[in-house]
Amino acid sequence: MALTKNEEVKLLEARQSTADKIVRRFAAERIVYLILTTLSCLGLFYLIYYYILHGKLDTESALSFFGPTGIIGISIAGVFRMFDKVISKVFPD
Repeated sequence: MALTKNEEVKLLEARQSTADKIVRRFAAERIVYLILTTLSCLGLFYLIYYYILHGKLDTESALSFFGPTGIIGISIAGVFRMFDKVISKVFPD
């Protein structure tokens, strides 16, 4: 069954409205992810600078990179999860 042009416009507007509502609901979560990612990147850049400056990078020191990179990975996964929820609500098919 084909939709008329008017029905397609209404469906698109309804989906856009739903997406806007869901994205606004996740605004605080996105800000938290942004702050965590920024702090983790700053920490990672500091570690790189520190190890380049001091020239000492052993196994124990290399393990300090897991903290910031893990937080960045968790933040990115959270953002992807949020957008997955938005897409699944807008396009339930």
